[in-house]
Amino acid sequence: MNYLLANDEITFHACQAKSSKAYSVYNIRHLQPSTSINDIQTSLMNGGHDVIRVTNIINRFTEVNLSLFRADITMADNNSDVLKLNSILHTKVKVKLLRKKSTPSQCTNCQAYFHTTNYCRYHPRCVKFGENHVSSDCTKSPSVPAKCPLCDGPHTSSYKGCPHYKKIISKRRKPTSRNRQIVL
Repeated sequence: MNYLLANDEITFHACQAKSSKAYSVYNIRHLQPSTSINDIQTSLMNGGHDVIRVTNIINRFTEVNLSLFRADITMADNNSDVLKLNSILHTKVKVKLLRKKSTPSQCTNCQAYFHTTNYCRYHPRCVKFGENHVSSDCTKSPSVPAKCPLCDGPHTSSYKGCPHYKKIISKRRKPTSRNRQIVL
């Protein structure tokens, strides 16, 4: 891996090892939005958990803090104990696991599926025009029609109607011989 990282001419993507992934607990509900993140972090650490970060979830439309927090903790044997928490900071809470996404991850660097920007060493491609530059550095006018870098269609690469995306989804949902149901 060090050889690959040292050589800029080699393009590749990698995946994070499952053993180094954080154990995410998403729904810590019913705490006031004004509750200090440091207080929540300290409370979880006092419970014997190694906390990576705690964030307050914000409503994406109104940009108001919700009474919902996300906590990322490192992998440990006692991680399931977080789900049994009834109260944090003298407030009754509900803790639930983060829901897994049903769609594949898409890299915001190269626009390909099944990996993320954190582990991508491919050349960047613009989400709107498919050219070899980072989307944030794009100088084209928004009035110029989009061109998908994945299928050359007249849309952005994040469009869920893209034939490339639909092909990936159909392959993932196709039943295998193991899980097919026999109808009599």
